[in-house]
Formats: sequence, C-alpha cells, structure tokens
Amino acid sequence: MTNVDSRFEALQIRYHAALPGKRAEIIQAWQAVRMDCADAESQQTLLRLVHRLAGSAESYGFAEIGRHAARMDLLLDQVRSSGDPVQRAAAMCAMLDTLSHDIQALLVELKRSIDSNPANECPVA
Repeated sequence: MTNVDSRFEALQIRYHAALPGKRAEIIQAWQAVRMDCADAESQQTLLRLVHRLAGSAESYGFAEIGRHAARMDLLLDQVRSSGDPVQRAAAMCAMLDTLSHDIQALLVELKRSIDSNPANECPVA
C-alpha cells in the first residue's frame, strides 16, 4: 500500500465515521419538511444536505449512497430552480410522496453502510 493509498483509506474511514451524523441530519431535516413543506429554512437544509451527500459519497467509495442521494438531488432541482418562495413551497409540497420513497431508500443505504465494516465497504484500489 502506498502512502497515497493509506491517506485515502484514512479519509474513507473518517467519512464512514461521519455517516451516522449525516443520516441523523437528513432525518431531522426530512421530518421538518414533512411537518411544514413550505418552510424555507427546512427546505434549504434538506436541499443542502442531500446535495453535499450526492457530491461526496461516491468520491469516498460509497457509490450506492451517492446514487440514492444524486437521484434525490435531481428531484429536488425542481424546488431549487423555483426562485419564488411560493413556487418553491408548492414544488416541495407537491413532491412529498415521491421524495418519501427516495429518502427512505437513501436512509436504508446510509444505515447499511454505517453498519458495515469500512475497510470492506471501501476497498482501496
């Protein structure tokens, strides 16, 4: 194993260790959106969390998490692209049922990855 490989593996392990917190934040944001889909702050939090996860997970070796997050991020583009707060609220509220399925799939994959051994989950090439 090269020095680069060992540093990358350390980054993967650290990313894996952060997954429970990421999962908890997504659960909290999702619950807030479900309680009030028109709340701009809750929307922004969910959009930000999913977007960051979609952008980072695959880079650290968590392809399935990245795939689920990217799918959600694509769906949430409908909300993100609505500049008007009323339109954003309407878009988010209209897609709650669709998002519910996708967020559950993302949360299941996060849980599966959390419960796995990070060394087995993200092999270094």
